[in-house]
Amino acid sequence: MSSCNGNSTMKCRVADSICVRSIDGKSTFELQDVIECDSIPSELPEIATPEVASAYSHLHRISSYLPPLDPSIKVELLIGRDIPEIHHVQEQITGDKGEPFAQRLALGWVVIGEVCLGKVHAPNKISVRKTHVLNDGRCTTFPLCENNIEISDLKDDIFIRTTNDNKVGLSVEDRQFLSLMDTDFRKDDTGHWSAPLPFKQPKPPIPNNRSQAWKRAQILDTSLRKNQTKREHFMTFMEKVLNSGAAEIAPKVISGECWYLPLFGVYHHKKPDKIRGVFDSSAVYGDVSLNNLLMSGPDLTNNLVGILMRFRKNAIAITVDIEQMFYQFRVSNHHRDYLRFFWYQDNDFSKPLIEYRMTSHVFGNTPSPAVASYGLRQAVATSDEDVRAFRM
Repeated sequence: MSSCNGNSTMKCRVADSICVRSIDGKSTFELQDVIECDSIPSELPEIATPEVASAYSHLHRISSYLPPLDPSIKVELLIGRDIPEIHHVQEQITGDKGEPFAQRLALGWVVIGEVCLGKVHAPNKISVRKTHVLNDGRCTTFPLCENNIEISDLKDDIFIRTTNDNKVGLSVEDRQFLSLMDTDFRKDDTGHWSAPLPFKQPKPPIPNNRSQAWKRAQILDTSLRKNQTKREHFMTFMEKVLNSGAAEIAPKVISGECWYLPLFGVYHHKKPDKIRGVFDSSAVYGDVSLNNLLMSGPDLTNNLVGILMRFRKNAIAITVDIEQMFYQFRVSNHHRDYLRFFWYQDNDFSKPLIEYRMTSHVFGNTPSPAVASYGLRQAVATSDEDVRAFRM
């Protein structure tokens, strides 16, 4: 907000499609984008009363249209110039110079001018409000109102504050991701949780990058031939992947799209004797990469403040690490051909490179953390009561 005193930043919510109605019920208006504000000016002495109208001969006839002033009522809504039809003057009554005048608007009569009969309560401050709403801001964590809201009994707190107010709102893409998971996240025939790859929509045509992946596989082959230790570590890693069912020999592509993932290995500085195979989902071919086509999903990791509070609440704290967590969640069958890669037949370095494909979500895909976090919560939510009671 900007004023003569400078700029100030305020955090607020926006309500959509609120209806206001005149006291006689003849006029109704729908208000779009009603902005919550903690500093609405409330100058009750400036509100005209039936007594004020009766004190002026030219306003006497409208005194019955002005409701009595209830000093306990707060000013909760300001309607600005962005709704000009509410401010259309249908009738106007003027008096002598210096006297207040009245205007009949769609919502009723208003009196403009000095309304303090003794002129002893003249306001000593002026309030000016002008607000702009940024259309590209993140949306609120609350769902938008689907129906108009008719307020018949004004309460103190129209906008209820909760602990969710400080949470980052979900983006449109995050909501699409969660909607997809809610619909298609399910157990397969083997008892594993399965989810599709969350492609952005509309999904563009995907080129076949087999030649790129084959070249990268040959480069990795050369590297492994030169480094026996790295080769042994990589073979051990891939043995776990293949034995767990996280990958399978890829069938021949008859029709439809497919994508190949170059494979490379990384070491953790604290685990020099253990390598992790990572699929390069960011590899670009024909201006396309798999990660650019996928929604990353929301951050579903536990809030640090919540973790610390739970640590203080109970006597014993327990942490667990799920080995190869991403591989615990399968990829839907119709999306597995987007996760094809080259590796040695039967995990035997002396045999040729053949085509495999992942059956599970992989390290390297941007949505894998969100899929795994969602799946972990889904697994807990559908477990027995003792597991749900011990949930994170």
